[in-house]
Order: sequence, then C-alpha cells, then structure tokens
Amino acid sequence: MLYKKTALAALLSISMGAASAAVDYYSAVPVAELETFFGTTSGAITAASADPGYDPAFEGAGIRDSFGFVAGDIISFDYNFMTDELLPELADDYAFVSVGGSITRLDHVLGSNPLSASYPYEQATGYLSASYTVSETGMLDFGIGIVDAFDEFIDSALLIDNIKIMRAGSEVYRNGFEDMDPLVMGIGDVSMGSDFFGIAPTEGNLQLLMSTTAVPLPPAVWLLFSGIAALMGFSRHRRRDG
Repeated sequence: MLYKKTALAALLSISMGAASAAVDYYSAVPVAELETFFGTTSGAITAASADPGYDPAFEGAGIRDSFGFVAGDIISFDYNFMTDELLPELADDYAFVSVGGSITRLDHVLGSNPLSASYPYEQATGYLSASYTVSETGMLDFGIGIVDAFDEFIDSALLIDNIKIMRAGSEVYRNGFEDMDPLVMGIGDVSMGSDFFGIAPTEGNLQLLMSTTAVPLPPAVWLLFSGIAALMGFSRHRRRDG
C-alpha cells in the first residue's frame, strides 16, 4: 500500500526507537516492541481490544513522551481514526492511550463513531477530540498508539493534532507540530505532514500520522524531537467537533 503516501506534502518522519537518531526507514513494529516502548506489561495492549480473545494486537505504531503535570491539569488532542478494514467483525483494529503504562482503548473500527469514506482509506471517523484530567502531580508518561488486530494484512491509521494542556483555565502547553514545536518520541510508522490524503490539520499547518502499514514509503527527512505530555490516572471523554 505504498500509494498511501505518494501525495503527502512536507513529509517528515520522527526518528524511531529508544532515542535513536539514526537515519532509516521504519514500518509497523510487533506488539511486543510497542509494549516495551510504552513501558507496559505483556498482553496489556491486547487487553484493550474490544474482543481480546478474538482480536489480539498484532503490530502497530505509537508516540510517547513525558511532562511535568499538576493534579487537575487537562490534556486534550484531536484524532481521526482511519481504516481499510471492510470486515471489522473479523479484525477490529484499534487505537489506544497509554498512561504510565496503563492502556485504554481510544477508538476502533467497530467504535460508536460513524465512519465515512476517506480515500485512500476506506473509512474514517473524521477529526474527533479526546481529553484527560490528570489526577496527580509529577513527571508522568503519556502516549498514543494504533495496532492491527488479529492480522497484519489490512491497515489502519490515526491522525493526531492540537495537543494542549490546560491548568486552572489557562493554557500551559500546546503542540500543533508547528514551526519545529517539540514533537514526540515515536516507534513504527510515524510521520508529520501538512496535508494527509486531503485531510487538513485541525489547527495550523501540520499534523501527525501513525499507521499500521508494514512497508511505508521512505520519507524525505528524518528528525528526532522530544516534547508532548503524559499523565497518570485520568478521566476521559470524547466529543465530535461541531
């Protein structure tokens, strides 16, 4: 499915792995590598599946970093879940959030949000918003990932944009991936671009894409950044942007 990235504008890719700055090309990684990356236990990502017994996590991609939080901080981000799964009852790919190694499902092919056509992916939720309230003070880990469930043959992807942290009603952090804003550490097929498949960012000019693609198109430029946020203990809600 290399055609999926041939039309990307201003394509950049985050250097993957444990603080590796090596110039290379990356694809989706096995779930065991994702578990190590997010600092979680074996089986924790599969446990977030809508049907862990039938749809175990197979491979995927993710981003993570840490931030100095104060209890009550609210972190939010926009996401667009996209998939080629036409028979989701057979393979229900899903996205998840990792908080201090605790994994919670974010969205999935059989999720409650209506899916519409979004070439080159067969379906997409359109941009939605997710938010989390931090329950403790400290340097806490936060991450987002996406995985193929059951098999590696049909891809799904997740667009991320407009990450921000609010503290007592005031914005204390924003990452819209603009003008060399600090990005995240990533693993697997993770890229940054201005326009993905005709889908514009929710704010500014850039957004992040992570995919379960097994063999991605080699990106033009590789960069290593650090910066987004992380939290432990949270409450979550989603809303469709109006």
